[in-house]
Order: sequence, then C-alpha cells, then structure tokens
Amino acid sequence: MQKLVSFITTLCLLFNSMPTSTIGPVSYETEKPLVCTEQEHAHEDSCYENGTLVCTIEEHQHTEDCYKAEMEEPVITEDEEPVSRNTAGDPINPYSTKTLEDYGGDYSLYYILNNFNLFVNGDATSGHCIGPAAVRGVSNFSKSMGTPGYTHTTPTYFEGLVDFSFNNGMTPMEVYVGEINADNMNVKVWDAYPRYTSKDDRYIDFDAAFAQIEDELEAISKNPDVIDVDFDKPVGEHYKIYPVENAGFYQIDVDSGYAYNFLPGLMDHLLTINVVGETGDAVIICEESGKVNLPNVNLNGYSDWNNVLPEGANIEYGADSGIVLLFPNATSFERKNGVRNSNGHLVAPNAVVDCLGGDKNGSTICKTYNCPNTESHMWPYHGKIIRPTGTKLEAEKTVDGLKPTGQQVFEFKLEQVKGPEGVAFIKPQTVTNDGAHIEFSNITYNKEGTYEYTITEIGKASTTTGSFTLDKSVYTAKVVVVKEEKTVGTVKITSYKVESVTYELNGKEVQGAKFDNKTISEKTKIEGKKTWEDNNDQDGKRPQS
Repeated sequence: MQKLVSFITTLCLLFNSMPTSTIGPVSYETEKPLVCTEQEHAHEDSCYENGTLVCTIEEHQHTEDCYKAEMEEPVITEDEEPVSRNTAGDPINPYSTKTLEDYGGDYSLYYILNNFNLFVNGDATSGHCIGPAAVRGVSNFSKSMGTPGYTHTTPTYFEGLVDFSFNNGMTPMEVYVGEINADNMNVKVWDAYPRYTSKDDRYIDFDAAFAQIEDELEAISKNPDVIDVDFDKPVGEHYKIYPVENAGFYQIDVDSGYAYNFLPGLMDHLLTINVVGETGDAVIICEESGKVNLPNVNLNGYSDWNNVLPEGANIEYGADSGIVLLFPNATSFERKNGVRNSNGHLVAPNAVVDCLGGDKNGSTICKTYNCPNTESHMWPYHGKIIRPTGTKLEAEKTVDGLKPTGQQVFEFKLEQVKGPEGVAFIKPQTVTNDGAHIEFSNITYNKEGTYEYTITEIGKASTTTGSFTLDKSVYTAKVVVVKEEKTVGTVKITSYKVESVTYELNGKEVQGAKFDNKTISEKTKIEGKKTWEDNNDQDGKRPQS
C-alpha cells in the first residue's frame, strides 16, 4: 500500500512539472499572469482516504479565475488608488488629467497676478513662498509654502524635478507635479491636501502661457494711452523726476491710475519709483534689454524696504494696490541701491531674477528665479489697468436717489441661469455695495456662447441700521463670449474673449443694473395735556370734548 501511495504521489509530481500541465501555480500555456496562490491548488486532508489519494487531477487545475486578464493600462483618476509607489511601498501620487482650466484658470496676466506668487518658465530656487507657484524646471524651496490666514485660490504645479522635501502643510489646495516626480521620495503624500501626477505634464502648457504673456506685454506697450517718460524731460502732467539727497540717484513720483513707458536710460538713474494716490494703481513698462536696474517701489512715500511705514501699518501696507513692473526684454537685473525688500508685481518673462532679498511683495513672472533667501508674499493684483480675459459684472446702488453713506450697506446676489451646453454653472456670488458701486468676482470663460446671470438685492447688511424698502428688481446680465485663435512664434494661442455685456430688466435692455432703496421714516407721536384757563369753566362754555 505504501508503494502505491508513493507511486501516485510521484505521478502527481510528474504531472505538476510537465511543460503542458495546468496543475499548480505556474502555467506554461499562457502569458497571462496568475493571480492565485500555490496553496489554493495543494492537496487537502479531504483528498486522502486511509492514506490513499481519492481526488482527481481536475480538482487542482487552474480556472479562468486564476488568471489576470490582459488589458490596456487603465486611466487613473484622482478617485482611484494610486498606482505609483516608492521603494518603501508607500503611494506617491495618482495620475490626473486635469488642467489649470478645470480650476477656472487661464494664462492671462490678470489671472496669474491674482493667483500665483511665482510663475517660472525654468528653474526656481526660493525661500518661504506664501502663495501658489508654477515652476517648469527644477524647483528647490528652502522653506514651506503657505501661511495661516491666506487661502490658496489655485493649485501649485511643479512640472520639473522637485529637489527638496516638499511639505505644504499650510497650503489648503491640491498640488500637481510632473511625471518625473511620480516616484520622487521628496514628494510626500499628505491626505488632507493630496498631490497628483499630471498625466503627460498637461496641467500647465508653459509654452502657451509665456507666449500669451509676451503677447499681452506687447499689446500694453502699444496702447496709445501709455505715457512716455523721458529722463531729459523731468516733469510731466502725471509724473515728476527729482534727485534724492546725498544718494546720487533720482526718484520719480507717478500718479496712480496710469500706465507709463520708461524710455531707455531712465531706469539706470532711479533709486525709487513712488506711486502717488489712494488706489496705488500703476503699470510701469521698461523695454530695455540686457541687465536692467530694478529700483525700489514706494506707495505714497511709504515702503517696508527702508522701514518707513504709516503709523499703525505693518509690512502688508500696499497689499491691496495694483503696482506692476513690466520688463519684456530684460534678461537680468541689478539693484544699485543694494539687495532689499521689494514691492510690486514683477513681470520679466525672459529674465533671470536673482537680485531679490528680504521680502518680495507681489507676484514674479520670469524665466529663472534664484532667490533662496527671499520670502515671497502673495499680494493679489487689485489694479484696473490690466484687465481679465473674463468679466466682472457690476451694478449701481443709491438710497433715496443718492450715493449711500458708509453705514448704508446692502447685499446683492449674482446667479447663473444659462450657459453653453456642457459648461458647469458658477456658484452663486453674494457681495455688498462699496458706496454706490457693486462689483462681483471675476468670471472666466473657456467656451464660446451666451451666458446669462440674474442680479438681485437680497437684504441689508447686519451692520446697517434704519429701515428701507428693498429694490425688488431682477436684472438679467447677458455675456457673449467668442473664441479667438492666434499664433505667436510656433505656439498657437486659443483664448476666449468677452464680446459684449448687456443688461435687461423685464425683458427690455437697460443701461446697467441700478438698485435704489427708499428710507422708511418713523412716524412721530406727539403727546400733550390740554390745560384750560377759564377759571374752572365759570361761564359754562367749555366744550364736552
């Protein structure tokens, strides 16, 4: 009997080792990978009866369930399990096919200056960066990103190698990385704000972005309203150039609300650009090439670069301004006044920026950024000169036909009711009036067609005292968007422009949305007591009532 058992066992082993056999955990008849285990096909106690095998070979053969079907590599979405893992077996980043446009973004100067602290076409070395960054090349940030109190409005994107241990613990937004970082140990998974690998590095098209930036710079410089400023003509209607005492340099004061073209040679003389005016809205264009002097920027004579600030102000003074320096042809910068803090947005798409130190207040757009000791403060652009590719819908507010006082504040709602097929509606916006002006947030577009929104007044702010009749008008704002395509160099730029904005009330076109409230006056109650001077009605003439 023992010999018989031994013979049968040997026979099973021979079957298990034959090249054409389907017994056991390996198959030589198919290249499909097995997903079963050897134990699933091993003999069990039930296979024996009194020491004799009573099972059949078929019971231990592989079935279709043992094989992993051959299929194309699946498209990984953000909702699926990450497929890329580092050497420790930890997940890195799942793939994503999303782009900046999916977050409502575009490549306009207006959008970039409002949402990115750094936008770099090459490598970037930085210190602490408060706002989002977009870096095409190698990135090396010596400190964390973000800060309590500032919420990122768009994701950060590192397309090139992330050459630092990235931790965006204070960045309340997603982070995208290029495919080169799929297994980069420096890129850590953080569950609260996940990171994604951009499939085919599609999240931002840097060629298209910088082509559009240069196209916008050219359009701004050719605007006939731009004011030319010549060092040899020190006084103009909206500017004045004068020497700085004991400095050997000059200062220029420019009025807020204008764009200026600094002619060749002027920048080389300047220590300071001082923007004068409540709004701090000025665009400075300098078309000089090569290495260009980068002056200090003040607002109304104040700046933190020389520790001169208004009483009670901190280093964020000027954060709501719109000062922009445009250098379309510069390739590098120097600071003849030394490395100091810097105010204003810097746009230099062909330049290496390596002369900043301390705090950089505002966005930087450049070719290469090399400022390892600089802290970049996110100051979104609040100017009126550089305009968005989308539109901001507006309305007018009066109380009793007059401009509201500072205490007469009311709430207004914008809600989308129509749009092209396949385009998601924006979330409703609720804002309050600023004096007589009502302005909703910018709306960007990435598809042509007609969009419709309703604008209504919904009540008074909690801080508003007094009684008013609310204006119950329902205005319809119609926005027509057209698609434009052009080629800059070898790059094709597709953009969507607002062709027209019209307002309607009760089906009839009107000149803008206007809301007027009426004050409700409280009735005055007069009380008194009637007194008779008739010697207690001695003549009997007092009336009965």
